[in-house]
Amino acid sequence: MTTCTGAGDNYVGKVYGVVIKDEDNKQSEMHVVVKTPPGSKARRDFMRVGVFFQNEAIVYEKILPALTQYYHQKSARNGDTRFLKTPR
Repeated sequence: MTTCTGAGDNYVGKVYGVVIKDEDNKQSEMHVVVKTPPGSKARRDFMRVGVFFQNEAIVYEKILPALTQYYHQKSARNGDTRFLKTPR
């Protein structure tokens, strides 16, 4: 596990890069990003971290896929793919 942000970069939580390896298949691994809320319950409550995390999930689950679909429909004519490089 590695830290993905520097001190003060992400006030809503900490972001880590994690490599998940399959014990049965040593060649199989998945790289994921994990975001954790602050450790202090008082800080989580004060900052309404749950709302931030829910909104972020909506962006990744609904908004980015809809924008990607729209972009594919509009850019299929010219083959422009520069805006398709988003985190998944």
